[in-house]
Amino acid sequence: MPSRRLNSPHPIWDNDYTIPLKLLDVVKINGKPLKEFAKSNRIKIANEAVTISLRDLFGTLIIEKPHETRSFLVIPHKLFHQECSPEIGSEFIRNRVLQDIGDFISFIVKEVRDIQALYVFKIVMKEYERSVYFLVVTLEHYLKLLEEQVTRLFLRGPVHKETLTMPSQFGSGVKHSNSSLVSPYLLFNKRSVTYDTMLNRMLFQSFYYVVIESEILKHVLTDKDLLKRVNALQSRALKLIEGYHLWEFFCEAPQNLVLIQERLTTQQNPHYAEVFRVYRELVKIVFSKTILKNIEEGIQYPLLNFATIYETWAVWRIIKGLIERGFKISDEGIVLNDQEKFNRRTKAIFRLEQGDLIITVVWELKFKPETDSLYMGSLMKLIRYVNKIPIKPDLVILVSKKGDNTPKKVLLGDVKFRIDKNNRLPPLETLYKVLGYVVDLGNFDHFKGASIEGMLIYPGRIEMLKIPIIKPEKGKDVLYVNLLPLNSESFEINIVKLLE
Repeated sequence: MPSRRLNSPHPIWDNDYTIPLKLLDVVKINGKPLKEFAKSNRIKIANEAVTISLRDLFGTLIIEKPHETRSFLVIPHKLFHQECSPEIGSEFIRNRVLQDIGDFISFIVKEVRDIQALYVFKIVMKEYERSVYFLVVTLEHYLKLLEEQVTRLFLRGPVHKETLTMPSQFGSGVKHSNSSLVSPYLLFNKRSVTYDTMLNRMLFQSFYYVVIESEILKHVLTDKDLLKRVNALQSRALKLIEGYHLWEFFCEAPQNLVLIQERLTTQQNPHYAEVFRVYRELVKIVFSKTILKNIEEGIQYPLLNFATIYETWAVWRIIKGLIERGFKISDEGIVLNDQEKFNRRTKAIFRLEQGDLIITVVWELKFKPETDSLYMGSLMKLIRYVNKIPIKPDLVILVSKKGDNTPKKVLLGDVKFRIDKNNRLPPLETLYKVLGYVVDLGNFDHFKGASIEGMLIYPGRIEMLKIPIIKPEKGKDVLYVNLLPLNSESFEINIVKLLE
């Protein structure tokens, strides 16, 4: 069994957690009163007990009672065999799932060479931080932004300063019997200059945190090129601190972000907002409590639905499987951040090649119901107005040859962290939804002439399975839905095998 450090959250499965009803007003869940969650669909009150459903959650759960505080690491059980322990489950998520996602992020940044990936994956991964390579790229980017801002700022003077105004009075003073001071001069506002400003402290700490993070990275890096870049990063940050005499504003503890935001509304200095934007991100990096690969050290992960992590993991396992089988990302083969494919919005597009074969993996292609859907489009024409139902398969995989304008094969479907009671097959409603994609989107202009199959990635414990379904209106045509397991025992997704 893997060892745990003292005070590390104790791994538990995502089963129900019960608390006596009499403690409803005094118990806190992750720092918030339990009674605030009373209306949540995860809370049930019955038989003098409060039952909290942890199903499909992953992350730290802290239960604070009047005389006791307990910390748990919730692990989704359906990813694992029934006999597996939650301790082994936590190790697998750390060493496989989160490591894979860190590799995914590094892969994208390395291929795209664009920091915009940070903003995309900030949404995709919620609270999860970047891998080592991504941290280096991120720090380089922020240091460049800081250098630009500090150069522009100091062109206005040797150092940023602010004017302080305070009441004062000068002249001779005469004390009366009541000891009050009487001055022949009127009270006036005295002005003085201070250089110990919030902006200067932010600038110092921004550079200083780059130095600190660089020093930490130097102890974990094995790649010589990355180590060289980190050394250059640290040297440059120190040189900028020295060059602009920022050591005068030395302060280790992070500034109060709320106070800074309040200052932004009153300051006319255009550099405040830009420096604060970078400063806020650097504080997250240095003081983050949700860094990948630190689960065994007792670092707290946010409690969230594992389905989001599972979907990202599935996308990377598909791409990784293609790369391991000889496919390479084509030039400009990664497009991020709601770019368009077929004039439709997407989350991300990955284009891989091997010889004259091209496989395009589209993450969340958002179809237009009125034009792309066979049934919804017809309904809209008849009734003229119906509520638009979003049609957004998690994955669309296109197989084509170089020079062809249309794909020869299309796989489309979902990634669902759902399973039946026997832990083998997906629930019928998820299977029907994928089948609906195949039937409903078959006449989409860009799919015409292609062989279309459904695909469902889920945590089932069976071999990859291709299910034939006879197309009802023609009798002889057969549609296929492919069931692809993704769990702790089966995490290799071979898309190439589906093309045979």
